[in-house]
Amino acid sequence: MSSATSPGGTGAPVIGLDLGGTKIAAALFGADGAVLARHTRPTPALEGATAVLDALAGAAATVDPGRLATALGIAAAGVVDPRTAVITSATDSIRGWAGTALGAGLADRTGLPVAVPE
Repeated sequence: MSSATSPGGTGAPVIGLDLGGTKIAAALFGADGAVLARHTRPTPALEGATAVLDALAGAAATVDPGRLATALGIAAAGVVDPRTAVITSATDSIRGWAGTALGAGLADRTGLPVAVPE
């Protein structure tokens, strides 16, 4: 992807999240794809899915304190159903991760539409 624009092409910033078994990385991207802010934090993998969703939302809030972003995209550990944004299978790296409603969980916590890779 050469630029990060929000749905509808408004040119507003978007948030990108990368969830791994040990680290969460977050960034706020401008319409031109420039990184405006970055943040990393440990993944609370042993605390379960709810704690991980809370940490992801916290990382998003850290990179976008002014709530400028209009959408959020996430690459996550495990296999994600692109239609439902539910984790369909995962290793035991993150306790209770399989079956987690990733998209809905993040949307509820951030108020943003959530995109997952296909």
